[in-house]
Amino acid sequence: MLVRNKQSTLFMLKYLCALLYLHNNPEKSIAEARRVLSQFIWVDCDSEIADKSAMYIAQLIKAGKIIEFQDTVIAATFAKLRGNYLVTLNKKHFNNISEIKDKVYTPYMLSEKIGI
Repeated sequence: MLVRNKQSTLFMLKYLCALLYLHNNPEKSIAEARRVLSQFIWVDCDSEIADKSAMYIAQLIKAGKIIEFQDTVIAATFAKLRGNYLVTLNKKHFNNISEIKDKVYTPYMLSEKIGI
């Protein structure tokens, strides 16, 4: 999913799963997740993203640096949308993709960069 504001574009991942663990009441969890996630722009995985993801996979295999398929789809989506920051706790996978590696941050690194 993608978050946009006047200053930046942020990718947010796995938020729904985290919310589902916060509550013992599944209906309340899902309602809260929908409320929070409704502020994001959802991006469908189209043929351009699929092609770019396949290209990343081929380049990484050739370089002997295999990463999870999901990470290549995230990277391809991020590249297509020309995001400003890709925020992840798994920076090392995304740093293997030269097209986006300069825009990959951990949450801590990003908070330092933007001063929060």
